[in-house]
Amino acid sequence: MPKLYVDVPIIYVNVPGLMEPNTLKSIYNYLDYRDFLQCRIKTLKEANPHFTLGSFSKILGLKDTSSINKIIRGQRHPGPHINRALRGYFKFSNNEHRYFNDLIELARVSENSPERIRILERLQKSHPKREFREIGLEEFMCISRWYYPAIRELVGFKNFKEDTQWIAQKLGINAIEVSEALKTMLRLELLVRDETGKILLKEANFKAPNDVKSEAIKRYHEQCLELARKAIRTVDIESRHYLSSTIGIRKKDLPEAKKKIEELLDLFVDVFEDNDPDDLYQINIQLLPLLKGDNDV
Repeated sequence: MPKLYVDVPIIYVNVPGLMEPNTLKSIYNYLDYRDFLQCRIKTLKEANPHFTLGSFSKILGLKDTSSINKIIRGQRHPGPHINRALRGYFKFSNNEHRYFNDLIELARVSENSPERIRILERLQKSHPKREFREIGLEEFMCISRWYYPAIRELVGFKNFKEDTQWIAQKLGINAIEVSEALKTMLRLELLVRDETGKILLKEANFKAPNDVKSEAIKRYHEQCLELARKAIRTVDIESRHYLSSTIGIRKKDLPEAKKKIEELLDLFVDVFEDNDPDDLYQINIQLLPLLKGDNDV
């Protein structure tokens, strides 16, 4: 069955928090300057146990942590003094600083502002690989709504009916949502029609920059977790399987742990995905820390 490859595959995603440290260092991997600052600060803390926001603020010439905290939390943007200090600290080249400044401007303008397009065009010109593009609304919908990939998978079933009521009943959503999803995926060529008008799957690939629409990724996983939560009460235990384990691990082993989870998921899909399915399942795997603060135990 042709697969849908997105930066948010049906099961797992690659976002800044999962990137390798070397990738994190480049400003060009970001479309939100706050994500860049958060990831760099996190990396600095991991590399130096004595690193704090207080020491970082002093290096930037700030009296306290208030300003940098507000910037990271999206409560204000860097002024000229902090901007210059950040450039010096991160040793931005002229082009990198130009890119960083445009990210700040992008964060200042509203989603619907005409200026946003001009800023995006400047960002693309500044990007060394020229591969930057902002994900569109339709692609955002495909990524952030769990039922888009579910509908797409249903199209591959032998008994599939292009009937919005039938699809809605199968997935527990409404017919309007089904109609919008089909139209959107046809426009994006995630689905196609043959010469007879029959709807078919198509091998497809669109890629969202890792941090551009992290909100879409978050929404997607929130919906998947909500489906799993509801299924505990509504689906017979014979038709579902839940496992959980709490373990102590070394922080340095986290990248390898994530890699093993991805390999396990790939293996699971390779073994059990069928070209002639008679049911549709979702598998979710979560790995998250339980300790709060700096986790120094």
